[in-house]
Amino acid sequence: MLLLDDDLEHVLVEPAVAHHEVALVAELLAPRVLDLPAARLALVVQIDAGDRLSFSASAGTTQDRYTDSLYGLLSYRAFDTNVDASYQLNSYLSLLADYTYERYKSDQRSRQYSAASNTTNNDWESYLRDGVHTVGGGISASHLLPKLTLDAFYDLSIAKGLTTNRALGNPALAGFLVTTAQDYPQTSNRMHELTATAKYQWSEHVFSSLEYRYERYSRMDFQIQNMTPYMVPFDPRTNTSIYLGADVPGYQVHNVSVSVEYRF
Repeated sequence: MLLLDDDLEHVLVEPAVAHHEVALVAELLAPRVLDLPAARLALVVQIDAGDRLSFSASAGTTQDRYTDSLYGLLSYRAFDTNVDASYQLNSYLSLLADYTYERYKSDQRSRQYSAASNTTNNDWESYLRDGVHTVGGGISASHLLPKLTLDAFYDLSIAKGLTTNRALGNPALAGFLVTTAQDYPQTSNRMHELTATAKYQWSEHVFSSLEYRYERYSRMDFQIQNMTPYMVPFDPRTNTSIYLGADVPGYQVHNVSVSVEYRF
């Protein structure tokens, strides 16, 4: 199956609040309609190789370009692909595996300026790149014992992000201000998830389930790794502020749940 959508969208953009590091460009101060060439492409392939093996693959992409936008977000591109496979070893045991890759890219432009220098020679751009790999596998067993089903799955997700910055002007010209543009450190996070479930049918209407779930999360992010609720040791000017929820530290979680279900 192939899906393709290549058209021209119109987006109404409201005026943004000016920031002291963003150019005061007259064209940005009024709402306007932007021509947004947007391409969408999706491809899906599914194969059933006999009664035991099943395979499917999909890929999709989004390409957005804000052709009338001089500053702010200039373009956004996304690509994702997925592969799933399952194999039935026998009448009561099946194996499952999947892999997903996601990639996101966006470009932004801004300007550093002062009262004496507000020209395009002080424009700069940022290029954001994020990639996510997710791999998983599992086993499903039914009828090992009468009315008992066992499932176990493991997933690992690894994400990395990188932001690079480039000055667009000529440093040799008078009034050049973009002297501190630099690339940011790479960010990353990783999530492990393991799930094991046992389900038992006690009667025609009564079912029970026992599940164990384990999660482990870790991250490296220069933007938030030093955040604490009380930031005075880093910045004395924050002595009247408390920062809650600014950081998501790494963690490990073990969870056990039991449920009983009655079906009418």
